[in-house]
Amino acid sequence: MVVGPGKSRPGTEALMGEQAYQLAVVLYVFRWNRPGLPGRKGQLCKVNRRGKMNSCEIEFLDGQKAIVSRNSIKKYRGGPDV
Repeated sequence: MVVGPGKSRPGTEALMGEQAYQLAVVLYVFRWNRPGLPGRKGQLCKVNRRGKMNSCEIEFLDGQKAIVSRNSIKKYRGGPDV
């Protein structure tokens, strides 16, 4: 089914509160300069999964995925000052 502008997906009109919040994508900034991820410091990413021992799987906007410490990311607050 093709969904165009002004049309919603079937079944999404009933989503409210917590369910609607889970559909939102929260962006983070990768803060560390690591040998395994050269040149990624300051780039935007999203958290796909949170793991044990303070780890998480992140995905950069170009599609590369990595398992990193949750200390290495911070929430993106917008604006040019990343």
